[in-house]
Amino acid sequence: MMSRHLGREVHAASLGSRPRNNPSSHLIERAVALVCLLILAVGVFLVMQPFLSALLWGTILTISTWPLHVRLTRALGGRTGASAAILTLAACAVFLIPLALLGHNLAENVAQLASNLQEWRSKGLPEPPSWVAPLLLVGSRIHEFWSDLAGGTVEATAKLEPYIQYARTRILGFGALIGFGAMQIFISLLIAFFLYRDGRRAAAALDSVLQRLAGRRGPRLLGVAAGTLKGVVYGIIGTNLTEAILAAVGFRIAGVPGAFLLGFFCFFLTLVPVGPVLIWLPATIWLFTIGETGWAIFLIVWSIMIFSVLEALLRTFLVSRGSDLPMLMILLGLFGGLLTFGFIGLFLGPCLLALGYALIKEWIGMEREKMASSGDSGV
Repeated sequence: MMSRHLGREVHAASLGSRPRNNPSSHLIERAVALVCLLILAVGVFLVMQPFLSALLWGTILTISTWPLHVRLTRALGGRTGASAAILTLAACAVFLIPLALLGHNLAENVAQLASNLQEWRSKGLPEPPSWVAPLLLVGSRIHEFWSDLAGGTVEATAKLEPYIQYARTRILGFGALIGFGAMQIFISLLIAFFLYRDGRRAAAALDSVLQRLAGRRGPRLLGVAAGTLKGVVYGIIGTNLTEAILAAVGFRIAGVPGAFLLGFFCFFLTLVPVGPVLIWLPATIWLFTIGETGWAIFLIVWSIMIFSVLEALLRTFLVSRGSDLPMLMILLGLFGGLLTFGFIGLFLGPCLLALGYALIKEWIGMEREKMASSGDSGV
């Protein structure tokens, strides 16, 4: 009896020594875990922040060209690494070589400008050409201002100095923008190489995350996102980039100064109706005025072929795959991306806006389908 009683006391004491379920302690533990998780997330963001835009563009480029990677891998006998290397080198040729030519062209123009300024300071400005005065609205003012500057070297230098300083600052800033953009694009292409090589595992992880967050809608939203990104890359960026590169080549062949810089401006203006005319028409007029009639006719024919015939073909085959993003949002994406992310934002901005626009439309469509199905079941 005594041993049985002693066993009961020991069992009761052991039960009393166990920790009791305390709601406040669980709340504190969860709060501490949440704070630690938040600190970790902030740390990861700070580490990745310098590479965020490059990571986004590398991901977008990989998603939009993934079918090509699959076909190339199959043609190479399943060698994923070789396919990734070939596509990365091709992307370098498409994005980095035009940037390098643009930077070289800018450096040439800066050197020529410095030489002209030195000559103007020593000899004075030349008289304005005869075609300046008849220009509509502004011709007489430009002719008068130019004639005043050509009157004396000291006065001309003093009047031109603020404009020279402003132009020098802007040109240096643009050169820095090109250099930083080239570095960002190089990093994004390096990221794209690893995404090509290990993309299947990344896609599986992304699919599982979306299924946890969005349930059955996850794969559908992922398909919408992939289709939208392909459409923007092929239909908008691909078309504009092709036209801009060909326009720059035409300017270079015709001997127009600043050919690749003019091609860079054509990249923006192709989105505006008759926008490229603002670039190639003055270049053509300049060729006529210096007596290069043959090259002027060549540039007219070349520009019409690019911005009329080729543009119609490209938009037929490429934009039909793409997004129905409104033109205003494309322009906002281009300029907003440039201001936010730098040079790489020219490609990143339209993609992000198109993705947000498409996902919102898809979400609204899903909600309407849900309401319609609930209404039918209620009836």
